[in-house]
Amino acid sequence: MQSGFTAQFTTLQKQGNFITNQLSDSFKSIQTRLSLFSAALDRLKAGVTAARDAPGNPPNGISQENLNRYVTSKMTFDLQDALSRLSADVPLVEYIVEETQRKLSIADVFLGDMRNEAVIVVGDATNAKERFGSDVTTVSTNIVTPLNERVTPVYNEQLQTIAAVQSVLQAITTYTDDLKPALDRLAEQLNEAGITALVTNVENAFTKYNNDLDESIASSTSVEKFFIEETCGGLVTVIDALVANSPYSNFCFSKFSPRLFTQYALSFYTVSECYDIETERMYKLQDLITLIIGMIIYDVEDLGDAISTCALLTNGASCVTMVGPYYEKLATTVEEKEDYMVNFIQSETKFSLQRISACINAAKYSTVTSVAAIVSNLNTCSLNGPSTA
Repeated sequence: MQSGFTAQFTTLQKQGNFITNQLSDSFKSIQTRLSLFSAALDRLKAGVTAARDAPGNPPNGISQENLNRYVTSKMTFDLQDALSRLSADVPLVEYIVEETQRKLSIADVFLGDMRNEAVIVVGDATNAKERFGSDVTTVSTNIVTPLNERVTPVYNEQLQTIAAVQSVLQAITTYTDDLKPALDRLAEQLNEAGITALVTNVENAFTKYNNDLDESIASSTSVEKFFIEETCGGLVTVIDALVANSPYSNFCFSKFSPRLFTQYALSFYTVSECYDIETERMYKLQDLITLIIGMIIYDVEDLGDAISTCALLTNGASCVTMVGPYYEKLATTVEEKEDYMVNFIQSETKFSLQRISACINAAKYSTVTSVAAIVSNLNTCSLNGPSTA
């Protein structure tokens, strides 16, 4: 007991000195009782030896007279007294061990609960991230769809109207120089190849956004990592405080373990809000781009009728010359709107990535701060007990 548990004591002292101090105290008493027991046993053995060696014993035995003479009642009583005193001190060691094991069992249950909560919260955070990614894809689709299903049909309808008078237009002397270049520029923006290129640029911007998101701090993997890493230290401290067997272990554990447990949910709410806020902004981006698409449709929806008017005139040359610059300007306007759409989506997704990353980072350090406060207050509680302030 003096040196046989050195390695075990070194391990236990990692939880503080309370357990080893209690064991040292109980071992000290047991050592005293063992010394008394050993001395009483030695005296009894000496008496039995003297009785055995005394004359007058029968063969292979000791006479009752020699036993009574050399092995006194006091020797027996001293041995029984030492055993009784030793028996009175052993339960304290049993209590210390059993109490520590009981707290380890409580800690094990708490650890299991924390693990289960972490799995649930990480799963919820992953679902929130996946919903956000799905919403981004939906926004991309909602922007691309009207380009294919509204702009293309409207423009094709104008081409059909113009095709009906194409031969007349080509016969007008000013058509080739004054109007055809504008119509060709419009075609570059609005024909199948033009719309396909525009659609590809839009889809690529949103695809890049989702890919960049998966490589950022806002990714599911990163969020899971900080959920676990930033609460792990607090979990160790809470369990250490319980199994340390300090006078305030039970109270401090009961006070602060629920706060650490709740931290998972609080962190999830903050992270989830980051995704929700950015989802709302994505749909506002969709609304803005939808307005621009509507403006492009408005720009070209009467193109066929206006061009046909010139073709129906007796001398359409002056008409073509007059409207040519307007349609040149219109082609420039459509091109600028399409470029603006792509550039704005690229810029906004870039800014969105920065915003959501900053938001998740803030959630991370909010968790760090909260856990640090729990650990600090727990340490104070373990040292000083309940706060009276």
